[in-house]
Amino acid sequence: MRNVKKALVVGLALLGSLVVGSTGAMARNPELALPERVEIKHKACQEMLRLAATYQVEGLFSKEFEAGQVCYTRTDLAVVLELLTE
Repeated sequence: MRNVKKALVVGLALLGSLVVGSTGAMARNPELALPERVEIKHKACQEMLRLAATYQVEGLFSKEFEAGQVCYTRTDLAVVLELLTE
């Protein structure tokens, strides 16, 4: 019985994370919340560009992305943020 309850709780938690994850990334500032696909003109991307310039970090975004020709996913931006914080 105990294993069934654990499996039910884990299953509900995973289902909840799928539902929440599909609506967009949450942020403390609603302007910085990320949709699934992001363009360079998004406020979060502009903030990352500003921080990169402040700390003289180059090559975070591809030239195509900076030119507005392609979109990045939230995962791509997570990688950029990881590089920026190292």
